[in-house]
Amino acid sequence: MLTDVMFTVAEVISYYNKALICEYKYDGIRVQLHKFRDETKMFSRKLDDITSAFPELVEAAKNVSLPSSSFRNSDFILDGEIMAFRNSKPLHFQELQKRLRRKKFTEKFTEIVPVVYIVFDILYLGGEQLIKHPLTKRKEILSRIEFKKPILNSTYIVTNSIRNIVELFNRSIDTCHEGLVVKDPSSQYQPGKRGRYWIKLKKELDTIDAVIVIAEYGHGKRAGVLSDYTFAVRDPSDSNNSLKVIGKAYSGLTDKEID
Repeated sequence: MLTDVMFTVAEVISYYNKALICEYKYDGIRVQLHKFRDETKMFSRKLDDITSAFPELVEAAKNVSLPSSSFRNSDFILDGEIMAFRNSKPLHFQELQKRLRRKKFTEKFTEIVPVVYIVFDILYLGGEQLIKHPLTKRKEILSRIEFKKPILNSTYIVTNSIRNIVELFNRSIDTCHEGLVVKDPSSQYQPGKRGRYWIKLKKELDTIDAVIVIAEYGHGKRAGVLSDYTFAVRDPSDSNNSLKVIGKAYSGLTDKEID
């Protein structure tokens, strides 16, 4: 399920006009974790199988304690975010990329770049598809599941208070997260769709002048056009005033701007 973007709490409150589920926006990679019988697999948003890069998460998935009641078996599909994480703080995203780029994974990387998997949704459990349930129901089911580190259940608040949302947003930024994801409690899970059931609440930053040094072809509806850009800035400490790469961007431009 995909998100839309808003930049002010007032805009969010005005649009929904009801209490919302608010949780941190984690800076990692979006991952579904599938466990069926004795097999566990993890898939990125592009459907890449990234299981081999995170053996500690595969092991932790074996020890998930499910609510006993009405579910026929212990199979499940989770949605969440994998982050590089040490001493209760997220590490830079580039640290996580070290795990993903390894052609041959060794156990030492679980110590060099430790990770956590933050679970914020559940799509399937014990033979039952859950995506048509409202988010409040899916969250209630998640609250009854016992995860073992490094798999963690996300924390969130339910509020319609601007003050509460601003405080949580600032706490997220202070702890090196990206902001908040604000969710409609009644929303169903809609795979692959972008809408205003989930909103990324991000802070507008200062603009900078940068140079595009690499342009790559996009995917999906932007296949065939140069829509993925790598940016660089001048290095004033270098006598040659050379360009230094500062990051990439895949979104933010309209089709007309790209044309």
